Amino acid sequence: MKLTRLTLHHLRMNLKSPFETSFGRITTRDCVLVEAWSNGLVGWGECVADRDPGYSYETAGTAWHVLKDFLAPAVIGREITSPLEFKPYCGKGARAFYG
Repeated sequence: MKLTRLTLHHLRMNLKSPFETSFGRITTRDCVLVEAWSNGLVGWGECVADRDPGYSYETAGTAWHVLKDFLAPAVIGREITSPLEFKPYCGKGARAFYG
């Protein structure tokens, strides 16, 4: 499979009822939707990181940054036929695969 395009979508949804923990109370949910194109087909994925760091240090903003500036440039236009072939593009040496 060769990814030809990745489009990121920021989505903010109002919750039906507030969600409250010791970290605070939230009334909206932020997430990043990923639209991936290959061979005329489209697939969708979701990054479930929240708006603020709470349970995890990852946020919708940091996920957006990593997807846009690191992972997408590392994989767009490359032929990837298995998850094992994808792994090197995600590691410390990912920059070596750019361009």
